[in-house]
Amino acid sequence: MDILVGGSPCQSFSAIGRKLGLEDTRGTLFYDYIRVLNEIQPNVFIFENVYGMLRHDKGKTFEVVQNAFKSLGYFYKYEILDARNYGIPQGRRRLFLVGFKEQKNALKFAFPSPKQLTITMQDLLQDNIKEGNLLSKNAILDIKNSKGGELVDEKYFLSEKLLKYCLSPGSKNFYHADAKIDLPIARALLSTMGNHHRSSVNNYVTTNNRVRSLSVREAHRLMGFDDNYRIVVSKAQGYKQAGNSIVVDVLMALIKEIIKAIK
Repeated sequence: MDILVGGSPCQSFSAIGRKLGLEDTRGTLFYDYIRVLNEIQPNVFIFENVYGMLRHDKGKTFEVVQNAFKSLGYFYKYEILDARNYGIPQGRRRLFLVGFKEQKNALKFAFPSPKQLTITMQDLLQDNIKEGNLLSKNAILDIKNSKGGELVDEKYFLSEKLLKYCLSPGSKNFYHADAKIDLPIARALLSTMGNHHRSSVNNYVTTNNRVRSLSVREAHRLMGFDDNYRIVVSKAQGYKQAGNSIVVDVLMALIKEIIKAIK
């Protein structure tokens, strides 16, 4: 089975972005996906984006998207899937469009059924930090992570000034949600989560009565990556890669159903 998996940047269609859609330079990267799909001509493709693409510009944007896939001769189905229904404690609703070269395979394909979530975000966090282990201003806190053997950096903790800002309700529409922390199910991870957005859209947790942001490793865990995955980029790029990624568990559930359809 040859398969193309990917999508174009979602910020152009998201509730937090400016919703410029295909007029945004990031949105026009959709046509690069189509170009690659046309050049490779795989038997199957998976295209992922935010569910806001469905209703963007009163549905006209998604009509353009569908026509592009139809023009290449693909038969497809689409559905909105939430990561929390596939084993990952993150409220991440995403549009998945699965296409097949052969119509019979598209007809046989069914999206994976939801399953009960058995873990919380806290189960994916690094161990609690012991008080008194701060070595120096830029030091790493002396705590071992039993899940991955990594250390938690002091830079993840919020200063008093940042804490006041992050827990405030804000003025923009998407900031009016409850400013809650220590959620059992994480809010959808953003590629810009390292910018310390307010807690109504970002995820913050408490360790020994101190509030901190998620570490880059924790962000990757919430995207389904295990600790064998090496993170070799900066903190900012690590957050960006996690926020732009596809949840591994959702992807694997889709691939299992695709394999059933093409047998």
